[in-house]
Amino acid sequence: LDLAEILNNKYSVNEPAFDIIFCAFNGEECGLTGSEKFIEDINGKYDNLININIDSVGYKDGGKVTFLDRNTDTSLYEPMKEVIENNGLEVELNTGLKGTADSVEFDRAGISAICIIDENVKEVIHTENDTPELIDYDRLDKVVKSVDDFVSSFKFN
Repeated sequence: LDLAEILNNKYSVNEPAFDIIFCAFNGEECGLTGSEKFIEDINGKYDNLININIDSVGYKDGGKVTFLDRNTDTSLYEPMKEVIENNGLEVELNTGLKGTADSVEFDRAGISAICIIDENVKEVIHTENDTPELIDYDRLDKVVKSVDDFVSSFKFN
């Protein structure tokens, strides 16, 4: 939500050259129905789309930032890696971390997608141990700043 506010404030005077849509999906574990429906709803409304899925970041002892289920379109990974590292976080591209995130539906629809996730979340994610006390707010702010930097510098080919 902080990222949405930052981008809204940044572009309140000078609009960006592209639309920015923030979505919060629920029911990921029920078959990605939220992201699937969203993709159906926007189908044909945009010439170019990218999906930046921010999922399970900002944990204390989160390890390196990585990308879940790296898809075949790798054009987003290196630029995102660079801005994350420039904001003081370590990135690992080849963790082999597997899981299902909403970015999978975007990838299936042929939309470039990336899912940013902390590498050490499997022990707490989707458990009763996933509590606010585990949040590293400085780390979370660095992820927000990284995505802001990425969006601000992004150019569609």
